[in-house]
Order: sequence, then structure tokens, then C-alpha cells
Amino acid sequence: MYEILVVEDNPAEATLMQRLLESSEYPCKVTVLNHPHNVLPFLRRQGEVYKPHLVLLDLMMPYNGGSTVIELKVDPMLEDIPIIVVTALEDEDTICKVYRHGASGCLRKPRDLAGYEELFSVFMKYWFNWTRLPKCK
Repeated sequence: MYEILVVEDNPAEATLMQRLLESSEYPCKVTVLNHPHNVLPFLRRQGEVYKPHLVLLDLMMPYNGGSTVIELKVDPMLEDIPIIVVTALEDEDTICKVYRHGASGCLRKPRDLAGYEELFSVFMKYWFNWTRLPKCK
């Protein structure tokens, strides 16, 4: 079972992502956090480090949220967690910053349900069939 953390402040988009992930052909347990400041405490609960297989991160959240979460990549215990940014932002400076801070990828947010369905279908197939990630300890 793949464990996926979705960090999204828009409840409708968070629910949609969770539904698309959980109904895919890949067995997923999805946790949704709606505020960026909940991420580090969630990953470091009770002194243990939790490493989901994937974090899907909305970049445009309150309190510079998405950027704050990407910065968890500087923590040696968390740096190998893959983070895929899902954003409506399209300016090159933002995209460059996302990658410079260690994101594993950046996806353009679709504008409608059909777009989300297509994106998640293709992305899940790519991520779970063809992506190779290191087995870091």
C-alpha cells in the first residue's frame, strides 16, 4: 500500500485528489493536511519519523505554506521524501525555485474535473510504474 500525503488548503481540491488517488488502480492510503504548519509535526510524531511514499503539495497556501514545506528537504531525516508540487502558478521563477528547493517534480493544476482525472491517471501510472527512487535509510 502506497502512503501519500496531500497538503492542500482548498477542501474541494483536497477531497478530489484523495478520491482520485484512492480509487486508482494503485492501492493508496491518503492523508490530507490542510495547513502547511501541520506537516512537520505530522512527519515527526511522537519522536518517530514518518516517511510517506509521496507528498503532493499545493504551493499557494497561507503563510508561504508550500515553500515552507519544501524546506523540509534540508532535514537529513526527511530529505529523501519525494515532493511533487501541484500548482496553478506558471511563472518560470516560481518553477525554478520549486526545483532549487528540492521538489521532485511540478505539476500544473488542472482547471476542471476531466483535467484532474487525466492528470492523476497519467501521473499515477508514471510514478508507480516507472519512477525509480533511492532506498534511503
